[in-house]
Amino acid sequence: MKKYLFISLITTCLLIIGCTKDDPIDNTTTPTNELPPPSINIPPVTITPEPDFEYNGGDITIASREDFLKYRGLVIKNVSGDFNLTVDWTFLDGSSDDPSIVTKNIEIIEGDATIVTNNEISMENLVRVDGEYSVDGHDIKDDNLLYAKKIKLSYEENYEVKPVYAEGIEIDMSVGKWAIKKSKDLTGLSSKSNNYSKSNNDNIISLIVYHPSLLADNNFTVDNLPTVRTLVPEMPSTPIYPSFIQTQGVEGVLESESVDKIVLGGHINVKTIISNSIDVLEINNTNLESLTVESTSVKNISMPFIKTISDLTFNCSGVNEFNAPELVSISGTLTISGISVVTIDKVTSIGSLTVLSGFRINLPLVETITNVSLPTSVRLTASSSSGLSQGPTAGGGSSSSSSSSSSSSSSEDHNSGGSGHNSGGSGHNSGGSGHNSGGSGGW
Repeated sequence: MKKYLFISLITTCLLIIGCTKDDPIDNTTTPTNELPPPSINIPPVTITPEPDFEYNGGDITIASREDFLKYRGLVIKNVSGDFNLTVDWTFLDGSSDDPSIVTKNIEIIEGDATIVTNNEISMENLVRVDGEYSVDGHDIKDDNLLYAKKIKLSYEENYEVKPVYAEGIEIDMSVGKWAIKKSKDLTGLSSKSNNYSKSNNDNIISLIVYHPSLLADNNFTVDNLPTVRTLVPEMPSTPIYPSFIQTQGVEGVLESESVDKIVLGGHINVKTIISNSIDVLEINNTNLESLTVESTSVKNISMPFIKTISDLTFNCSGVNEFNAPELVSISGTLTISGISVVTIDKVTSIGSLTVLSGFRINLPLVETITNVSLPTSVRLTASSSSGLSQGPTAGGGSSSSSSSSSSSSSSEDHNSGGSGHNSGGSGHNSGGSGHNSGGSGGW
């Protein structure tokens, strides 16, 4: 029985195999040249998640990365309260952790703005801060700021403020490179102590500030911007100046042994500059009450726009030339030391002139000088109605004169009496009636 069953199974298998061989081949399938996809893992596109809440006004405080994540993705143009931002995390520019993706959209802050950051961020569209504007730790992109009630800056980068309306500005000169004293070697080149290496750029302070009282409308928007960058506001008949102070310093005094260049503009009220590291000083103010400069290092000083000033003092050494082409009146004292040639072409009146050292003082239009004191080595050029009655006495020292309309002219020529004396003796010119025998006499 088993034998017949086995034979039957073999026969069945042979029949199946035979049938399979006889089946026709299907040639309807079209061959393809497509290659299989490469085995490369493509990372997913990073998408900033949608915020889980909306900003409906009021203060904004971002004190950590976790706080920032709540605002990430929001476009906030107007902050109707205070804006407080502390950035203490690392990020790549343009990444989802970059605070700029939120801060760059802000245009107006109606309260105070307090920014503490360890890296540069962008507030490139910010034009107005109704309260105090404070930046600490690192400079940021805020070149379009046009108004802040007060500005306070503390970081290692250069302090450069474009024309802005503010009641006052404060800078911190005790941080980073500003706290490192710079000295001048014999060649006039800068050298630094404390292993400080010079960067590509000089250490620069550039501040241009006008008082908000000169702003017609401080409630402006990006569609109605003030013209402080294109049209210089004029000082009113009763002057009002934005204040200046260094952190823990004296108001009106800029003192630093680490700055290479100082540029002041607008009406910022810097009355005293003390620095033995500065090379260049540009006083681009249109108005200033008074100015005292004390420096052994400054080489170039310019003051192109000021028309009137009460007192002007330069206690310097090694300055080749100083020009004040628009200055017409010095109501108080003009004191010069360490400037070879001083030229003030338009000045007509000076309260008191004191020259301690120098070579030549050019005051071609001056009509009134109440008091004059200068050494015999300095030549003074003045108009015939300057009130100067005689030159300095021979043998050195200085001379003083007090007059308002005496007719003695002064130039680089010498009087015929020689060595600073008038030939007529006793203060009279030999030519009679105010004329020097040698022509348009001088010191």
